[in-house]
Amino acid sequence: MRISFSTRLSILFSGITALALASTTLFSWQSASSTATHNAQETLQISQRVFEELLNESNRQLSDRAEVLADDFAFRKAIATGENETIISALSNHGTRVDADMMFLLTPSGAIEASTHDLGNAQARKQLTRGSLTKLIYSEGDVYQTAVVPVRAPDLIGWVGMGAIIDADLARNLKELTQTEVTLVVRTDTNGSKVISTLPFFSSSRFNALEPELAITAIRDEMTSKELLSHTFPIDELSNARLSIVLSNSLEQTLQAWRP
Repeated sequence: MRISFSTRLSILFSGITALALASTTLFSWQSASSTATHNAQETLQISQRVFEELLNESNRQLSDRAEVLADDFAFRKAIATGENETIISALSNHGTRVDADMMFLLTPSGAIEASTHDLGNAQARKQLTRGSLTKLIYSEGDVYQTAVVPVRAPDLIGWVGMGAIIDADLARNLKELTQTEVTLVVRTDTNGSKVISTLPFFSSSRFNALEPELAITAIRDEMTSKELLSHTFPIDELSNARLSIVLSNSLEQTLQAWRP
């Protein structure tokens, strides 16, 4: 059976149209995928700024609370006269009142006068009293955000500090605020790595056993294998540890809204 010229022409144009539609659809999907991925990366960077603002607000609160104790007349008198029982009582009572996870008092030279936690070596303690009044310190397996303020009467007679733990609760709070998965990575030269993550499939113990410099790389590889977009940034360099934050989102969920 002969096919008329108009029929062949119709078939030809149908094929061309189908090819054009397929090409357009593919191009549109690639463009949408690229846009969605770019937006997801921007969301992760915004989450970083939220995290940093949370820490800044915590800094201000810790500093304000530490200054209240540093300005207390009875506390300053106890330091000046060496009344250790009064010093310990004041630290304990104030720490309980403001819900601090760590309390300590250092001498003007940075030696430990009283402390609820191990504050590391002399170098770590000196770093607490230099530069910014808010520091991070690694103590007894955890990272603490600390505020250290001078105690004067009127000359410098000591440094009083308090700390808040950076832990799984902080990670969960950030996740609720940003709808972003949060992984905290603490790397030390003496105790390996410690990983805290809101990701349900994450096996922290597997990464904890790794050498410090391999931990971040292994975590990124794991996220890539799970099709997660990730964004890593350091929070601070501690004298005895390094803290990094890895924020991540599911690429599959990011693209899901574009699939129709």
